[in-house]
Amino acid sequence: MHAVAPHSREYVARVLVQTIPELQQADAYVVMQKAHKQGMAVVGVWVFEIAEAYCASLKSGGLICSVTEESD
Repeated sequence: MHAVAPHSREYVARVLVQTIPELQQADAYVVMQKAHKQGMAVVGVWVFEIAEAYCASLKSGGLICSVTEESD
């Protein structure tokens, strides 16, 4: 486990918008706020390969990200 320097809220929202094409600025802000307040947030639901690609891009932007299977 490693410590990650916190990013500004604006930075997180910007990385989300730059990484997820269908995510608008207002939606990215909502996701960022939820993650800030609750410690995590769902960014979206995609087929596995796309989710993995988005997750890798978010990680390269310095964000913590993981892909989990959607529960029914």
